[in-house]
Amino acid sequence: MPGGPTISSTGRPVDDVAFEYRLRPGWGGAGWADARLEVGGNAVEMGPSYVTDALGDLLRAVLALTQGAADVSVSWDEEGTWVVWRFALDAGNVRLHVDVRGQDGPAAERQLSGVVRRDALVHVVAREARAVLDEHGEEGYLRRWSDEYPFPTAELRALEAWPAQDP
Repeated sequence: MPGGPTISSTGRPVDDVAFEYRLRPGWGGAGWADARLEVGGNAVEMGPSYVTDALGDLLRAVLALTQGAADVSVSWDEEGTWVVWRFALDAGNVRLHVDVRGQDGPAAERQLSGVVRRDALVHVVAREARAVLDEHGEEGYLRRWSDEYPFPTAELRALEAWPAQDP
């Protein structure tokens, strides 16, 4: 996770960031989620599977940013495509880049880049994770996602408790 590549961006930071994460309903959806990240009016949609600890890995990455990690990356497996999130902390702002690419192809199928305030990113990710926990509970999440990856409760609590100030 830490040690991801540096993201170059000259954009100004925005507060206009939204994140959605929903476990897919029904038996056929078990182990799958629908996710959407929007920054400054541009969005990318993703569909991670239980092969990776998608929500847990994302919360740990964002938590690392609150602890001063300069570069963090996360990969989600969509079983056929990869979602690679890259975050770079810069003076309380986060430069982020999300690539969705085929496992065998070098070119991104979908991508999103932007600069957001760290506290705005922390807030939207924690709020969405809380909504997932409130809807499913820890046991329900474990059944719906994967018995290998419990809900990241400790990480969520740490993000919710994080003050919006530089470490």
